[in-house]
Amino acid sequence: MKQAETAYKAEQLKLEQAKTKWLLSQIGGIDANIKNSDMPANSLEEADKALQELLQKGEMQSTEGGVIDQMVGQQPQQRGGGSLDDMSPMDMALMKAIMNVDAPGAGRLSEQRKRGAVLERQGNERIEQTIRSNDLSAEALELSKTEWKPVVITNADGSKTTHIMPKFAGASNKPTMSFDTPPPVETFTYKKDGAEMTVIRNKRTGENVTEPIKKANPKGAPAESAGKVAMAMNAVDYAKQLKAMIIDPETKKVNRALLMQMMAPGGGIGEGRKAKSLFRDAMDARIRAATGAAINAEEIPYYESVYMAKLLDNDSTIADKFKRFDEFLNSYLETMDPNSVIRNRVKTTQQGTLPEAAFKQLKPGVITTFENGQQWMLDSAGEAIRMN
Repeated sequence: MKQAETAYKAEQLKLEQAKTKWLLSQIGGIDANIKNSDMPANSLEEADKALQELLQKGEMQSTEGGVIDQMVGQQPQQRGGGSLDDMSPMDMALMKAIMNVDAPGAGRLSEQRKRGAVLERQGNERIEQTIRSNDLSAEALELSKTEWKPVVITNADGSKTTHIMPKFAGASNKPTMSFDTPPPVETFTYKKDGAEMTVIRNKRTGENVTEPIKKANPKGAPAESAGKVAMAMNAVDYAKQLKAMIIDPETKKVNRALLMQMMAPGGGIGEGRKAKSLFRDAMDARIRAATGAAINAEEIPYYESVYMAKLLDNDSTIADKFKRFDEFLNSYLETMDPNSVIRNRVKTTQQGTLPEAAFKQLKPGVITTFENGQQWMLDSAGEAIRMN
């Protein structure tokens, strides 16, 4: 009987030792490999001896039902709710021998754990209260615990759309929400009519995002250059009027009766004389603008043979002559005023004195003389041009 009781006590001792090691691993980080630590080699032996002595005295109470209590059939002793209250004298002796933690130290550790548990409980209560205040459903609460990932898609115009999807979503999962990011833009500066313009545009497509704004006004041209450009503009206007007289703007037919009148001796007769006068005025204005001197009378026959329409010319030849005539007159304007700054100013000044009622009376290619002596004509582009 004594041998069986001794064997039973030995088995219970092993069980109690295992429980004690587990308790120490939870409190001080000591696990089953405690023998490989820096602790003294005889620490476990001393703990075993202390454990055997406590067993003999019936004081082993490291669990709710101690070994001796189980053997004698007694009820477990009721203790307090804290972890320090649950520790038996043997547990405290082991903590002192192995971990060098006395009862006050264990008490402080217990209090810290209690405070941590209280703070955790309070935090959970605040989270639940916030969820209830926002009237979130159980599904929304479960959804709030899901991990998410952003999926960014770059659109053709450079803008980006960000879809919010579950982190572990399958191929069939749809995004729960999305938001758009504007396309990349840049500030673009360019020149128009000599003025420096600035605009915000799409960096990828080049499309304007804002309306162009004039950043700086064009620099004024010298008075001499402005005068030359004005004369060259008059030359172009005379040529347009001459072309409208010879080639009908609507039917595109050549007025050969007018060409015959232009061939009459003495500079032509009737409308023919007027047409030849327009040609010479155009050439004179062009030469004056370029050289500052009037055209030489001996040069007029040469220019007439090159640019003036003749009765024996076919329609294509006449059209080609007017084309080269326009290029000759406009070439000086492109050299003196490449950005059309001076031309726009001169045109604005000339057109600014024409009332709207008078503008409605103008016809393409026809010079109209008003009561104040001003002569105006409507060009092929629909712009009013003052002829004097």
